[in-house]
This record gives sequence, C-alpha cells and structure tokens, in this order.
Amino acid sequence: MTADPTAVAVVAGARGLALRMGYALTAALLVEHAVTGDEQAEIAARLWARRRLRHEEIAVDAHHHLDLLA
Repeated sequence: MTADPTAVAVVAGARGLALRMGYALTAALLVEHAVTGDEQAEIAARLWARRRLRHEEIAVDAHHHLDLLA
C-alpha cells in the first residue's frame, strides 16, 4: 500500500516536515553566529530555537532580555 502524493494529509505532512527542517537549519545558522561571543546573538538563537523547535512559550524570557534584543 502506498500513499497518494497528492492527498491532503500527505501534502500537509510534507509542509510540516519542510517547515521543521527549515527551522532546524535556521537554528544551526543562529547558533553558528552565536559562538562568536555575541551575547545578543546567543540569546536570540536560544529563544528562537526554544520557540520553533521545542514549541516553548518564550514571551517572559524575551521580555526579560528586551533591552538586549531591541
């Protein structure tokens, strides 16, 4: 049994997978930039990865670092 590649569930699953892969690549680039010692880049990378990859709520932490991030 094979899945129909045009089926709604298959397309939706592929979209989710593509987004997740894009988030992982973006997180890797942010972390690579953060290892230069830039505190702003480190905090941004950590918050972004927590939100996009782990689906955590980061509003309180983002607010705590608002002066550094803005």
